[in-house]
Amino acid sequence: MSMDILKGISDIDVLTAIKNASGTRPSLYVPQTAFEMLVKKQIQSFKVPSQNCVDSIHTELKEIVEESAKKSIKKYQHLSDAIIECTYKILNEYIQPTHVMVENLINIETAYINTNHPDFDTSTLYKEIDETMKMQPVEDQKQGQPPPKAPSQSKVQQAKSKDSYYGSYMTQKKRKTK
Repeated sequence: MSMDILKGISDIDVLTAIKNASGTRPSLYVPQTAFEMLVKKQIQSFKVPSQNCVDSIHTELKEIVEESAKKSIKKYQHLSDAIIECTYKILNEYIQPTHVMVENLINIETAYINTNHPDFDTSTLYKEIDETMKMQPVEDQKQGQPPPKAPSQSKVQQAKSKDSYYGSYMTQKKRKTK
């Protein structure tokens, strides 16, 4: 089972979150509050599939126990039935705490988004945001002109190079003042 992490988030949702977080003054970079709001929404979307996974594992464990007990202890039917009954009782006793634990884990992940982690490399994101902010106004699109294209991968790579606007800005040496 795979999930599309961007399911339910459109470009308009992202731009709206950025505008709501930055207020009346447009910002050059993605505000952290906008990013966290979008990420928290997506983390919450894992609740139902996670609970379904717990239920599937519970069902599978019951099937495994029943199959194992009946195959390995054919001679002693009462013992086999007692083992199955005892195991079912234990599995049923712990299904609710397991659901609570999984929900708590998702709530913990939602509570703190660690943006200091190395996986959050935002250098390419800044270039894409800059390109998005330069989009044509909605009125021009209504007059029959095609919407602007999303930045290509080569433009994203240019953002990392020293020849680009951001690359040259970031690599300039500080001038000494006298």
